[in-house]
Amino acid sequence: MNDFGRIKALFFQACALPADQREAFVRRSCGADAAMCEAVLDLLSADAEPLPFLESAACGAVAERLALAVNHVAEESSASRANTPAIPGSIGDYRILRVLGEGGMGVVYEAEQQGPRRRVALKVIRPENSTPTLLRRFRQEVQLLGQLSHPGIARIYHAGSAVSGGVEAPFFAMELVEGLPLREFARLHACSTHELLEILARLCDALHHAHLNGIVHRDLKPANILIVPDRSGSGTDLGPQPKILDFGVARALDVDRQRVTLQTTVGQLIGTVHYMSPEQASGDASSLDARSDVYTLGVIACELLTGRLPYALEGKLLHECMRIIREEEPTRLGTVRRALSGDVEVIVGKALEKDPDRRYASAADMAADIRRYLRQQPILARPTSVVYQLRKFARRHRAVAAAMVLAFVAMATATGVSLRQRQISRRAERVAGERADALISAVWQSYRAAVDAASASLRYNDPAAASTWLKAAGEHPERWEWRHLLNRVEQFDSFLDCGEPILAWALNEPDDLVTVVCESGRVGAWFPSLAQFDVLVQMRGPVPDTAAISADGTRLAGIVDADSGELNLWSLETGEIFASVSVGWDLAPVLAMSPDGRRVAFGQDGGFLWDTTAAECPTLFFSRSLRRLAFSGDGNTMVSVYKVPNDANHFVLYYDGHTGDHGNRRAQPQTFAATTALCMNLDGTRALVGHSDGSARLLDLPRKALLREFRGPAGAISGVCLDACDRFAATGATDGSIQVWNLQTGERYKQYVVTGARIDSLALNATARRLYAASGGRLYGWDLDNRLEDVGRRVLRGHASYVYGAAFVGNTTRLVSGSWDRDLRYWDIESGAVESVVPTQTERVLAVASCRGAPLVASAHERGLVKLWNGMTGASVGDLSSGHTSRITALAFNADGSRLVARSESGIHIWDTRSRDLLADHRLPGRAFGALVCTPDGNLVAADAPGATVVLLAAESGDEIARLKGHRGFVNSLAISPDGAILASGSVDDTVRLWNLRTRDALATLTGHRSTVYALAFSHDGTRLASGSDDSTIRLWDLETLDPVLTLEGHEDYVFCLTFAPDDSALASASGDGTVRLWDTHPDRWRKKTWAAAPSP
Repeated sequence: MNDFGRIKALFFQACALPADQREAFVRRSCGADAAMCEAVLDLLSADAEPLPFLESAACGAVAERLALAVNHVAEESSASRANTPAIPGSIGDYRILRVLGEGGMGVVYEAEQQGPRRRVALKVIRPENSTPTLLRRFRQEVQLLGQLSHPGIARIYHAGSAVSGGVEAPFFAMELVEGLPLREFARLHACSTHELLEILARLCDALHHAHLNGIVHRDLKPANILIVPDRSGSGTDLGPQPKILDFGVARALDVDRQRVTLQTTVGQLIGTVHYMSPEQASGDASSLDARSDVYTLGVIACELLTGRLPYALEGKLLHECMRIIREEEPTRLGTVRRALSGDVEVIVGKALEKDPDRRYASAADMAADIRRYLRQQPILARPTSVVYQLRKFARRHRAVAAAMVLAFVAMATATGVSLRQRQISRRAERVAGERADALISAVWQSYRAAVDAASASLRYNDPAAASTWLKAAGEHPERWEWRHLLNRVEQFDSFLDCGEPILAWALNEPDDLVTVVCESGRVGAWFPSLAQFDVLVQMRGPVPDTAAISADGTRLAGIVDADSGELNLWSLETGEIFASVSVGWDLAPVLAMSPDGRRVAFGQDGGFLWDTTAAECPTLFFSRSLRRLAFSGDGNTMVSVYKVPNDANHFVLYYDGHTGDHGNRRAQPQTFAATTALCMNLDGTRALVGHSDGSARLLDLPRKALLREFRGPAGAISGVCLDACDRFAATGATDGSIQVWNLQTGERYKQYVVTGARIDSLALNATARRLYAASGGRLYGWDLDNRLEDVGRRVLRGHASYVYGAAFVGNTTRLVSGSWDRDLRYWDIESGAVESVVPTQTERVLAVASCRGAPLVASAHERGLVKLWNGMTGASVGDLSSGHTSRITALAFNADGSRLVARSESGIHIWDTRSRDLLADHRLPGRAFGALVCTPDGNLVAADAPGATVVLLAAESGDEIARLKGHRGFVNSLAISPDGAILASGSVDDTVRLWNLRTRDALATLTGHRSTVYALAFSHDGTRLASGSDDSTIRLWDLETLDPVLTLEGHEDYVFCLTFAPDDSALASASGDGTVRLWDTHPDRWRKKTWAAAPSP
């Protein structure tokens, strides 16, 4: 019973037949071999026993008979080895050196061939296995294998035969391979997934070569594969090269007996079974072809990559192992190692398909897919469909599948009753969804329209209207454009927050020192230019409800809400009350103090004047109902607004500021609108009256004439002031708007807004260069010389030529810019001041890049030069040379700054920034203005390429991955989203195109610019894309809707570079007009804010 493989094959073939046909089939197949016939029938009898009996490992009939058969073979093999003669000195032309190994069929020696002299592996077939038929077929097979010539196959040099014991024993000499077995090599070298896939691809190449020559291995396994260095005749190690040993010899030896593998012991047999294809497990040798070897490649790939075989066969009976291989699904790679999910899992899964027609058609196809994956290209294999998996499940589990079908039919019948209701429900949901989408779209379009209107209002210097439109847009601090416009609407440059209401304040000349009295009685001095607030004193006694302050801020008059109605005078230098008088009522809503603090006018149903330097009581100077009181700047004149009973008119009357005498000096004309604010000029000849209808009237008091009428927004006027030179007037309203008027022309000179606040009072300094306003517990200051259009978008001037590069240094707010003037300038964007100017002492600066992970800056120049700088100190840290003389036009760092990529007119260059070594130099013809960008992980480089295309390259190898086509002209700018998913490209065709970097598909084309797009930048939160153009504008795009949301204007020439601050608080733009502009969203960055916290209760 030598032919155990024949017994096994007949057993499985008989199992596939109906029970009543098995015995006839076996007897017919065995012919005169009664022993073989009896062994196969014995196995069939044991296999027919009930299942629990079969599963008993102790008394299983099949297991027992298989073991007997295998033991018989093993005994014969052992006997043969026992009879092996001593090592011969030579065989033919070969001098025997030592025994390498031996098995049941023969012995393998290490031998030395005499001519040509070389060491070989000499396999000698045992004489007892030599028959004339076997010798003839052996020679034919060896002749065929001798034609194979491939680096991955151990070559056969020579075959012959020698006479031993009167019997001719064949032998052959083959290449002596000195390497490590595949599994041991992978373990000792701790190979990465990438390296293992390279080895598998080379193994596929070797097998495909054999398949092309008509040879199928059928017994491939890691033990038959050794790994040696690949030198390819050059002397240079090109990586590990697998070598397949004993290629096809097993097939040649057992071609008659239909063995699946060489047999020695049960353990070796089971070990080999792991690598069988389903065709081999079925026992049908006629169906074996190259795809059977492809399956075995899949098993080896699974074992190498995961450390486990696709099936758990240990401890199982042989027939159970065969069933598992034929019927059950292999382990998916991703369930063992999540990193292998995706393409690698799909490649190995396709090789392990049960159906040969669904596997790779050849080993070459498998190798090609592996190499596509290694080059980061799409693979051709696809995961198996759900329908196919269900079909396989149904074939394996017919009863379960039938039950599932019945259950499905029952469920379909049950659901049919409610189908109509579900359709109605879905229709209602669809309609509701469409309405919700329409509402969302309408809200979004409304927001866009409001933002456009606010932006247009600012272009026409109307921040009040812009504020109104921003309110209509809603609160959206998460949107960059909303924050930027809000920052430009609130144009004050100094700010004081007292943390409590302000009772009174005075602007002291000439130092713009503001004395502030708070509701708690705190008295302090605010220095706007220093952003400093000093508490001077705490007022003694009860704090007044109504107060007036002297112009120099040294005295305060206030009426205390008490039963007696006391009018007190405080010294603001000591906080003490130095004079007091009873006014006879609880509250006086009208109160004014002369500039020098010597006289106080107050009243309600009558007007009183109190000279605080005399001992007399206050004197009545007017008996009508007063609405407003004010002193002139020199204190010589006093003016009031009063109302006559049963008359809707309000009248203006002015008096002698010392005596209160008016001499019937009533100014004309009267007004029908309520008076809400009042002030006088320096010499007392003019009064400015504010009204509830939003108008203000400038009156010439001596001539009783109306000089000007000013009308602002719809809000009531709540504060007015005149400058000392009668050049400007200011009016503030309840809606937070402030208008500054030119008194000579009557035209609006400036306008400001305090969002969401009421203006309580106003003051212009002596030179009319600064304006201050009080609102609640805050004071605001404006510089009237500042251009409104520059507020929130500061211009950084200093370069003497085109500015081609700008970048934020690391994660800081420090900005570096480079120009054709050969200088690098470092700016502090908090103040807008230049911190240092660093001459590069070379050619023009053509590009600037910085690393977010380190304070490293690079500048690009002509003649292939790149310079590295310390971005914090400005010191040079080294030069990088590309070895070319062409200009460098674009730069990009990887995330940690260890690599710098440059685009030149000749190609792509990559340096190690630490060693300064040039790592790669990829030739790619370019233009005078190139584009380049790196993915955040640094693995992928995108660059402009000839033919209006964008080329994607693998950063390390320089291999081209894909080309993106769609533009109708040269590509000038590129940017990649923070998550590395979207690539944006700008072109001379005036468009911006968006691409999906994973699928290489075009996503959208953004139109709106009127000329070439030179610059692109993604915000770091990934919600906005900024584009700069030759039309001198910057456009901001929403990346969810792909709609334009804001156009930024101000540059006088093309915009060449854009970059967002690390926290997205600002956008910097570099231009051909020689400037850098900061488009800011951070109001505290350029404003001098002062915080004066209120005392704890």
